[in-house]
Amino acid sequence: MFRCIRPNAENRASYFDADKVLLQLRYTGVMETVKIRHLGYSYRLTFADFITRYDAPFPIYSYFIVYYL
Repeated sequence: MFRCIRPNAENRASYFDADKVLLQLRYTGVMETVKIRHLGYSYRLTFADFITRYDAPFPIYSYFIVYYL
């Protein structure tokens, strides 16, 4: 997903309106994403790693899923 942030409303070169940029970052959810990642939720497990880590109830099924899928 791409997010385009406009540096100013006047389309002037070499002009940066920090308030406008910060407002756009808040509206697009970028600031919330940064906050969440700082809390420690910045990585995603692969499916195989997830099954390996949380396989306590059904270890036989997790072996099948990791090695045969």
